[in-house]
Amino acid sequence: MPRTARSRAGCTLDIPDHGRVSSYVVTLQARPGRTTATGHWAELAPAERKYREWVGAHGIGEAVIELAAEDDDGSRRVLRRWPPAADGQEGVGS
Repeated sequence: MPRTARSRAGCTLDIPDHGRVSSYVVTLQARPGRTTATGHWAELAPAERKYREWVGAHGIGEAVIELAAEDDDGSRRVLRRWPPAADGQEGVGS
C-alpha cells in the first residue's frame, strides 16, 4: 500500500511501499548521461526546495533534474523529473 508524503509547500506524493525511504536524492545532469551535482536529504521538504531551485536555475537546454526516494535497500524511485516525460507528466505525484 502506498504511503503519502506531504511537503511544506503542500505537495503530496504517493510513494509506493518498496521499503523504508532512507533519503531523498536530487540529481542534476547538465548534459544527458553526465551527473554534475547530487544532494541527499533525510526529509522530503528540503529536497523539494533544492529540486525547484535547480529547475529554476538549470532547467533550460539539455539539463535533466530528478528528485528520487532512495530506499534502505539502495533502490531509487524517481518522484519528479525535469524536463517532463514525453507523456507530459513531470513525475509521480506531480
